[in-house]
Amino acid sequence: MSTVRSNIFAAVASAAVLVVGWELGTASASSTVGTTTGTASAGTATAASGGAASASAAGTTATGKTGSYTGETVSYRYGRITVTAVLSNGKLTDVTANVVSDGQGRSNSINSQALPIIKSRVLAANSSDVQTVSGATYTTTAYLTSLQSALDKAK
Repeated sequence: MSTVRSNIFAAVASAAVLVVGWELGTASASSTVGTTTGTASAGTATAASGGAASASAAGTTATGKTGSYTGETVSYRYGRITVTAVLSNGKLTDVTANVVSDGQGRSNSINSQALPIIKSRVLAANSSDVQTVSGATYTTTAYLTSLQSALDKAK
C-alpha cells in the first residue's frame, strides 16, 4: 500500500513541478525574446537559450519608417532562419521567413505549423514581443531574434 501511495505522491509532485515550470516559462517568455549571443560567422547570429532582452530593443518597430528590412540569419538547433519585415509608416504589414531546415521530418513539421502562428502573432502585435509558440521554442526564438534584427535596421 505504501508503494502505491509513494507512486501517487511522486506523480502529483512531478505534475506540480511541470505546472510551475510552465507558468514561469510563459510568464518570462517575452523577457527572453530578441536576445542574441555573439556571431557564428559574418552576418549570422546564434539564438540564445535564455537571458533577458534589452528593454530598449525588445519588441520595437521603427516609427514612421517604410520599406523592406532583412534581419540577420540566426542559427538554431534545427537549422537557420532569416526574417524580412515590411514596414509601412512604422507598421508591420508583412513578415516573411527564409528557413533552411536540418532536413529532419520532425523539424519540417514543427516549422510548417509554427511559422504561420508566429507570423500572425507578430503582425497582430506589430512587434517582435510576442509569446513563444508551444512546442516550437527554438524556432520561435530564432524567428523573433532575426525579426528584431530587421526592425533594428529600420530605426
